[in-house]
Amino acid sequence: MKKERLQIIILVVTIMFGTSYAYLKFLFLPQWSVIQDATNRLDSLQNQYQELLTYQKNQSALQQEIKALETKVLELKAQLPNRLDKPQLMVGLYTQAKQHTVDPQSIAFEQAQTKGTYQEMGISFSCLGKTSDILALIHDLQFGGNQRLAIKSLGLTGSQGNMRAELKLTASASIGSTNDSPQKPAFMNSPIGVDSPAKMFQP
Repeated sequence: MKKERLQIIILVVTIMFGTSYAYLKFLFLPQWSVIQDATNRLDSLQNQYQELLTYQKNQSALQQEIKALETKVLELKAQLPNRLDKPQLMVGLYTQAKQHTVDPQSIAFEQAQTKGTYQEMGISFSCLGKTSDILALIHDLQFGGNQRLAIKSLGLTGSQGNMRAELKLTASASIGSTNDSPQKPAFMNSPIGVDSPAKMFQP
């Protein structure tokens, strides 16, 4: 009798444990996760609501912030060309190198890749020159006003003041509409030819 009673107790305990585990595993925990997500969502919406109330009370500050953000967007867009032009990039790199008395050796372009609202293209560029001139060129490539290129990697070899630089660069451009007319490079804006033969011999 005691043995049967013990078996019944063990069976009841096992059933209760199994039921509790199943409740926790398949009902409580999933619902708890939903409740936590809903709570986080509610907190986020409340923060947004409070922010909207603040803007409602001070609409002039909102307009000023919108104008400041729009100006910032335009400034950032102005820093990116509307297309990746290999000849223009090549001429720009060559010109900048010569301005720093650095001798360009080779340049190679990778396939352009679209990433959201802009494009990227890798460029391999090697050059020779004095250490100080190459460092000045690298600074100008990153922060100069003509064309800004991101430097992914840099390899320097050489001695006695002369150096060879192997640069891995990235050029970026915003993706404009198909109706955008490509801009001429700066070197193509100068007039071709002269007005009179006498001007050919003027400095």
